[in-house]
Amino acid sequence: MAVKIDGAKDAIEKQLGEGKNQAINKIETAQKEADAQNGKKFNEVACGLFFRFCDNLTWQINHTHFLLALVFSFASSACRFFSYFH
Repeated sequence: MAVKIDGAKDAIEKQLGEGKNQAINKIETAQKEADAQNGKKFNEVACGLFFRFCDNLTWQINHTHFLLALVFSFASSACRFFSYFH
């Protein structure tokens, strides 16, 4: 009877070991897939942030040029105004 129990015990441990290895392999595969997806998402987010930065920079340059144009327009008007009185 002990031989049958030991044989069954060995069979169960072997099956559990194989199941454990399969579970570990599945987890590792899922982790690799998740890392790959995270890498893709990181690239998408990084590109999105870069393009948003470029859009904001473009707006700031246009806004700055507008302010510079306004300042130069005011300065030229002030120069004309003072030139009439001198």
